[in-house]
Amino acid sequence: MAIKSAFVICFPGYYQIKQGNHLKGILISIVFSLCFAMYVIALFSGFDGSLFMVLILSVFLFYILDVIENGLKEEKDKIVSEQPYEDGRIALMTFDYESAEKLFFQALELDPLDLDVVFQLAVLYKKKSDTSKAKIWLKKYLRQNKHKKWRDDAKKLLKEIQE
Repeated sequence: MAIKSAFVICFPGYYQIKQGNHLKGILISIVFSLCFAMYVIALFSGFDGSLFMVLILSVFLFYILDVIENGLKEEKDKIVSEQPYEDGRIALMTFDYESAEKLFFQALELDPLDLDVVFQLAVLYKKKSDTSKAKIWLKKYLRQNKHKKWRDDAKKLLKEIQE
């Protein structure tokens, strides 16, 4: 029973350590353990332990709020868009390259033959200074002969990269 109680007391700290927040996890475990120890001492000394329960509950509340905050952050990282190509273009123009990349790949999942997305990925990688990926996407775009919309821009961009 003591091992189970110790795990329950230190679980919030363990969760933080597992998430990569080592210092925060250790501090939470120490605070939980100290609160529990003070509660036990208070009970055996004949004092009312309700103050220490308040401390434990407040630390537990902190833990719950942290879990909720991390859950919301993870949801925010998952970008789901109704119009990923247009949102990707906006993200590219506002220098949010990570979001643009995610959105363009979402657009490619919806339509793998969308050559506008292929060209925009090349532009994105050029702006990120990843010339090897930019070349790959430009060559993929230029291999398709039926799409002429960005052909001149693609040739010019590929020439810039190769120089």
